[in-house]
Amino acid sequence: MATVMLCADDPILAEKLRQILNSVSGLDLVDYCGLADLPGHIETFHPDILLVEMTPDVTFPMLSGLRKVVPTSSIVLWVHATSIEIGMQSTSLGIRGIIRRTLPMETLVRCLLRVSEGELWFDKSLTDSIMTAGNYSLTCREDQLVTLLTQGYGDGSFVN
Repeated sequence: MATVMLCADDPILAEKLRQILNSVSGLDLVDYCGLADLPGHIETFHPDILLVEMTPDVTFPMLSGLRKVVPTSSIVLWVHATSIEIGMQSTSLGIRGIIRRTLPMETLVRCLLRVSEGELWFDKSLTDSIMTAGNYSLTCREDQLVTLLTQGYGDGSFVN
């Protein structure tokens, strides 16, 4: 049985998720906590899956640090909206899944089950966007312009 911990500040949400997972063979919601309490709860429960509600307080540097603290836990991000930036940064950090909060609870359960079996779970729209983004490359001039922009020469004075 895979243990799941929810990192969210909504106790009603956590209780509803616990009720749903109680009826699912193979998953057990062992605990939930807010972001501030997460380190202590991780040390206590050592979850197989950490379901993290993506809020403005959840940053990629924080997720990177979390990944180091719980290297054996699979992290799934529960997001309001997906974007290519979230997808690319998440995959580079070893996040095992990204799922939108607007999807039905049955889809979340399928996601958690698949991740517990060692698979990845990303919305199809996100994987399509990532695959498409990987097919583009910059010309030499475009690369030069991006370099200049990142160095602060963004007023257009360098453009011929």
